[in-house]
This record gives sequence, structure tokens and C-alpha cells, in this order.
Amino acid sequence: MREPFDRAAEILLHGILDRAFPSAVAEVGRKDGAIWRRAFGTLTYDPGSAQTTNDTVFDLASLTKVIATTTLVMRAVDDGLLTVDDRVQDRLPEWRGIDREAVTVRDLLSHSSGLPAYLPFFRDHVGRVEFEPAICHTPLEYEPRSGSVYSDLAFLGELEEQLRGLQADRRSAALPPGT
Repeated sequence: MREPFDRAAEILLHGILDRAFPSAVAEVGRKDGAIWRRAFGTLTYDPGSAQTTNDTVFDLASLTKVIATTTLVMRAVDDGLLTVDDRVQDRLPEWRGIDREAVTVRDLLSHSSGLPAYLPFFRDHVGRVEFEPAICHTPLEYEPRSGSVYSDLAFLGELEEQLRGLQADRRSAALPPGT
């Protein structure tokens, strides 16, 4: 008897075998949590590359920025949680330094923050708890707003999550005890 997500697993395994991608992590869930989660493949095509786990973080580059990050940030703007001209250092405590004090949310969205195009953080860092400080401490390659280099390092999704968490904390703090 086939399991409900066997076909999805087959498709991902075929993609790995056809070398369309070295690995994948799939999750299917409902609002109360995951009902199926599985990791496939290795981090790179290199022999001896580490096995992908359910906690592997993938960079979907331009897809993430357009589909997820921009949408989440604009929802936060609509909800009054931030503006695109807010300084990043006012929102993320780790984002410090004279070279980056004027960098705004808009700069991250428009790839004009000075962050480099790419760094292989996955080799030395695991999970968002390590990625965010690593990005915040990455030296800028050019003065903010003096150019535009597509950077995979913008982490506005994490910023938006923090804002949503603050919003939820404020709501619960305003509620009487026991509600």
C-alpha cells in the first residue's frame, strides 16, 4: 500500500538522480503542524558532502525574495509594523557598524545595501539562529545606495517574523490574565 506522499518523494528522488538538484527537504502541514517531512540527498554534488537533514536551510535566491520576502515585508508595512525607510539597525540588534548604520529595509529589498552577492554560510553555520548574526557581521562590499548587486544575504523574512512576534507579544500583553 502506498503512503500518501510516496509520489512526492519519488519526484524529489528522481530530481536528485537526474542531477537537477543535489538535495531537497519537503514538508506538508496544516496550521497545527507538519504531517509529513522528509530530507533527500546531500548539500552539494561533491563526494563526501554532508547529508541533508529536515533542518537544512535552502536559499532559493530570487524566488524567495519575490514570492515570500517582499510579500511578508509589504504585509508588515500595510499593518504599520515598519516602513521601507526604517533603518535595519533599529530593527535588528546585531546589525551594527558605522558602514551600515544608514542601511534601510528598502536597501535590502533593492539590493543596494552593500552586502556581497553570495557567501557559502551553509558550510559554517546551521539554522537561522546562526545565519542572522553572520550576515549582520559580514563586511559591506560597497557604500550603501552607491550601487546595486543582487545579494542572496538579505534576511528580511527574519525581520518580518520578529515584527510579527512583537505584534503578538503586544496583543497578549494587552489582554487580561487568563484570556
